[in-house]
Amino acid sequence: METLYFYEKSLKMIRKRQEDIRETICYGPVNDFESFKELRAKLQELVIIEQELKDLLEREEKNG
Repeated sequence: METLYFYEKSLKMIRKRQEDIRETICYGPVNDFESFKELRAKLQELVIIEQELKDLLEREEKNG
């Protein structure tokens, strides 16, 4: 149960951060192309972390 709680809270934070970055890229002030590239890199890292978290939960469920 504790694992599921941690998973859900972590996933919620990751998705919130992803949405914040997407909004900044689409609607916010991005000063220059370098800033845009940094935001894209952060977004990509969050996507990778989200997938790794999902994979960890799946392995945890399989191992019982």
